[in-house]
Amino acid sequence: MLLGLTGGMACGKSLAGKYFAELGWNVLDADKLAAQVLREDPQVQDTLVKRWGTQVQKEGAFDRTHIASIVFQDLAELDFLEKLLHPKVLHCWQSQVDGAPEKKWLVEVPLLFEVGWERHFPTVMAIGAGLQVVSQRIRQREGDFQAWKKRSERQWSLPRKMSAANFVLWNNGEAVFLQEQIRFLQSHPALQNP
Repeated sequence: MLLGLTGGMACGKSLAGKYFAELGWNVLDADKLAAQVLREDPQVQDTLVKRWGTQVQKEGAFDRTHIASIVFQDLAELDFLEKLLHPKVLHCWQSQVDGAPEKKWLVEVPLLFEVGWERHFPTVMAIGAGLQVVSQRIRQREGDFQAWKKRSERQWSLPRKMSAANFVLWNNGEAVFLQEQIRFLQSHPALQNP
C-alpha cells in the first residue's frame, strides 16, 4: 500500500506521519530525503558550488538556511534547485517502496501536487488547519510569518490541495482528534493492501 501525504505549511504533516508510523506504516519524508541528497550526492554538491559558490557551505556541509535565502528571493534559482533535487528525491523514495512493496508506505511530500507526483500515488491524503492556528504555529516555531507567507505563495492553496486529495485530515485542535481521524481512515478499504 502506498499513500501520499501533503498539506499546507504548519498543518501537521510530520505529526500525522508520526501517528501513521505508530500504526505500523513505513514513513518517508521528502524534505528529509532532499537533505540527504544534499549531504551525500557529489554531483548535486558540485553543481550547487558551481552555481552559487562555496558560501553555500558552512563547516564542510551545505547551509540550507543560506540556500533558502537564495532560492526564495529568486524564483529562477528555486526552479533550478527543484529541477536538480526532485528527480533524485523521487528515485530515493520509489526505490525504497519498490524494495518492499508488501509493506504499508506513507510518503510525506509538501509539494506533491505542485510537482505532479500525484500520478505516482494510488491514494493521496491532505492535511489542513485554519489560518489562525497555522499563523500561531508558525510564530511559535520560526517567528517569521512573512517568510512563511512568501513560501506559501509558491504552493497550491490549502483548499485546492484538499479538494484534489482522496482523503482529508483536519488538524485544528487537539492531537487526539488527529489520531482518531488517522485510526478511522487507515481502516478504509482504499488504504488496505490488496
